[in-house]
Amino acid sequence: MLESLAAATKALTPQSGPVLAQMQAHGLIYNALLAQSSLWAFVENFRMFGFLCLLCLPLVFLFKRVKRSPGGAAMH
Repeated sequence: MLESLAAATKALTPQSGPVLAQMQAHGLIYNALLAQSSLWAFVENFRMFGFLCLLCLPLVFLFKRVKRSPGGAAMH
């Protein structure tokens, strides 16, 4: 992380000076960290819901099959 902070600071120094460049570099790294953590949270939620769907799958076999009426018309 220190290497990426130093590289970002070095790249931003010519445009904004050393003090502001370091603050901007911290902001860039913080925003990258937020983006990565948001993506990881999405992946974790996706896995959790997938696992819950697999756990609920055996419940489908406990339901009774619906019998159709002889006329074929659906009942409301």
